[in-house]
Amino acid sequence: MFSRRAFLKALSFLGLVIAYPYPLRRVWGQAVKVGTVALPLDKLQSPWDSVPFTFGSGNIPGLAVRLPDSRLTVVSRLCPHQKCFTDLIKDPAQVFRETTFEPAGPVLVCPCHGSVFDLQEDGKVLFGPAARAPDRFQFQIGGDKVAITGLRESH
Repeated sequence: MFSRRAFLKALSFLGLVIAYPYPLRRVWGQAVKVGTVALPLDKLQSPWDSVPFTFGSGNIPGLAVRLPDSRLTVVSRLCPHQKCFTDLIKDPAQVFRETTFEPAGPVLVCPCHGSVFDLQEDGKVLFGPAARAPDRFQFQIGGDKVAITGLRESH
């Protein structure tokens, strides 16, 4: 039988293997380029339209969002705090129910620990334990497509 200590060590190692392959693929401050993802631009016409996607062989979850000023932002859906998946929530009252913080408009929210990010301000942290904005994807718009070409870690 396993001792409690051996069991906890194995569990910790397994958690690292499962939870952290994404950060291990990156080099601090360097862009990751592992292919291109093409998104249809016609799905991003109105303010707060969004298209989820996965990028690269590590299946990094991302979200492309049309902002009210017509800019497009493309961010990682992994919260920089502990890599939980974030969600775009358009209703400030729902954000308040989930986090006790009421934003002025739609935001990216981490349901695990309540971090709230302002996509209109480059992912600025508005609330919660996250120390920085979510990572951002590099992209190019060409014709009727948005080409996601790489990932740059936020600082």
